[in-house]
Amino acid sequence: MTPRCYPYVPIDLPYSLSGLSPRIDEETLSLHYEVLYKGYITRLNAALKNCRKLWSVPLECMLKNPSMIPCGIRTDVVRNGGGAVNHEIYFSGMTDRQKEPSAYTASRLESCFGSVEKWCDDIKECGKKVFGSGYAVLCSDCRGNLKNIMIRNQDTSYLKTLFPVLAVDVWEHAYLLQYKSDRGGYLDAWTGLIDWDFAEKRIGQTGEYFS
Repeated sequence: MTPRCYPYVPIDLPYSLSGLSPRIDEETLSLHYEVLYKGYITRLNAALKNCRKLWSVPLECMLKNPSMIPCGIRTDVVRNGGGAVNHEIYFSGMTDRQKEPSAYTASRLESCFGSVEKWCDDIKECGKKVFGSGYAVLCSDCRGNLKNIMIRNQDTSYLKTLFPVLAVDVWEHAYLLQYKSDRGGYLDAWTGLIDWDFAEKRIGQTGEYFS
C-alpha cells in the first residue's frame, strides 16, 4: 500500500466477497466493504473538494499532522480519512489463501511478544478490551519495535507516530450480522485469515516510513 492523494478511490479487495467465508461471510463483508468503507471514501473526497492545497498531500501525512488541515474541515478529514485508512489495512491484511508467518516475521513477533501464539492472544485481548467501537492494531515504532494498541472509533496509530502493520476492526458492523455479540469468536476467526505476506511487507517498510 503506497501513500495516495486526492481524489481517493476505493482499493480493490484481494479476494471475492465470498472469499473469506465461512470465517467472515459474504453478507458481512459486502456491507462492510461496499457500503461502510466506500462511504468513508466518498465523504473524505467531499471534505477535501475545495481545499486544493491538500490535494497533493498523502492522506497518511494529514493524519499524522492534523494541524495542517483547515479547522473547518479537520474533523471530517480526520474521521473519514481514518476510516478509509483503517479499513484498507484491515481488508488488505486478510487472505483467502492459508498462510503462515515467515521465519523473519515469526522471529520479530517472538522477540517482542515471546511467540507468534502469544502475539495472537495479545491482539485478541486488545480487541476484546476496546470499549465500544475501534480497532486492535499491530504497530511498529521508529526503532522497529512491535506493539499492539487499541484505538477508538476511526482514530489512527499515525497520530501516535506508530506505523500500522495489521489491524482488526472491532466495530459491531464487522461481526454483528454473523457472530452476534461474540466478539471473541470473530477475533478467533480473524487470526485464521491473516495475510502474513502483507504483514511482512509492512514490517519492512517502517524504517523508510520514519526516515
